[in-house]
Amino acid sequence: MLAASGTRILTGLQAMSYARIRKVDSDFERVGRQQRVLEAIYTRLRQLPVDRLGQIILSFIGRVSTDISMSDALNLLQDLLQAGDLRISALSIPVNKSFSSKMIRKAYFLVPNLKKNKTAIADFLQAD
Repeated sequence: MLAASGTRILTGLQAMSYARIRKVDSDFERVGRQQRVLEAIYTRLRQLPVDRLGQIILSFIGRVSTDISMSDALNLLQDLLQAGDLRISALSIPVNKSFSSKMIRKAYFLVPNLKKNKTAIADFLQAD
């Protein structure tokens, strides 16, 4: 029996597996899944109390390779919490209908139309 459709809460392994699926559709769809997972993580983290967020950072900072110091990470957390509701915008490159597929040395490549993509990037960065 299939479960009803709708929003689901996934474990970390399930979310990672969902975001990494490659064989069911296109690379563009996979990028969309990755974006949805990151947005869901952000939304979920925003619901947690500050002390719990600090605990999470302390628990996982040792597993992350970064040049961000602990004090900088905590300052970024504070900035994020003070920012209120943020609108997340994303642009996938190459943009839709702005590339061709070509086989080069027995491998498929996306060859972007640079003019269309530069215009799309400029429009995206100038949007509110």
